[in-house]
Amino acid sequence: MKSKINQAIKYIIEEKLVAVPTDTYFALSANGLSHKAIEKIYYAKGRDYSSPIPLLISSQDMAKNISKNLSDLFFKLTEKFWPGPLTVVVDANENIPEIVKSKSKKVGIRIPSHKVCLQVIKETNLPISGTSCNISGMEPSKNYNFIKKNYSKLVDFVLEEPCGIETAPSTVVEINNNSIKILRLGAIKKEAINKHLPEILIN
Repeated sequence: MKSKINQAIKYIIEEKLVAVPTDTYFALSANGLSHKAIEKIYYAKGRDYSSPIPLLISSQDMAKNISKNLSDLFFKLTEKFWPGPLTVVVDANENIPEIVKSKSKKVGIRIPSHKVCLQVIKETNLPISGTSCNISGMEPSKNYNFIKKNYSKLVDFVLEEPCGIETAPSTVVEINNNSIKILRLGAIKKEAINKHLPEILIN
């Protein structure tokens, strides 16, 4: 397994595309700080440039290097649900290429609950793209044999390790002042967030 992980790390550093298992589905991963690498993702997926690319990170410190103003509510929320299937949309700073944040000037970030994925992020010391490994509009997959068979032209390398047990995509939220807006329901339910933060307005 170590050699496969090392190969994935090498390719990401070289700005290539790698199918990486996560706690939800396989991600089409690349160096999240490289315009060139992210441009390859848009081309490979046939994705509209108006859709920002989410990033997978390995620590709160990495989040601080991505966003310029993380609130107390951000830390209360993520300390409970990270690592895990919760993507939080934050204001992106100058470290993030324009192609990642698109016109919104924001980026979705999360710490996945997947040992192999986290190892790749930690050893590259880079945020990596977390968009699903599929053609835009098609279903994501948890099966690396399916990825190899159907998306061999999409990626330079498939990290052949199982995904986690989550059967839904990550829940996507955005923090606005002292409230939380759910942009996409997924593995983490509104009720779970509300139970953890009963004093916060969630819509």
